[in-house]
Amino acid sequence: TYNRNRNIASGITHYQWSTSGLSTVRESHKVMHGKICKWDDVTVYADNIKDAEDGKWKSRSMIGGVEKHPSEDYNCNCTAKPVII
Repeated sequence: TYNRNRNIASGITHYQWSTSGLSTVRESHKVMHGKICKWDDVTVYADNIKDAEDGKWKSRSMIGGVEKHPSEDYNCNCTAKPVII
């Protein structure tokens, strides 16, 4: 996606998942809200920036999290907030 490419080109390799907050947000997206994610690996997340810095990555499948980046799923209104680590 455009945001991903722009972030990576700027040296930003991580983002924080943010849902739209609407009642229609899928559960697999809700569980990702606020999680720190990597642009190069859609299978993992960290609970916070400190855990990401320490390499404490967890499997998205363990919490039922979607294994796509924000807005890549059909009708997804989630966004990726750039995070510098």
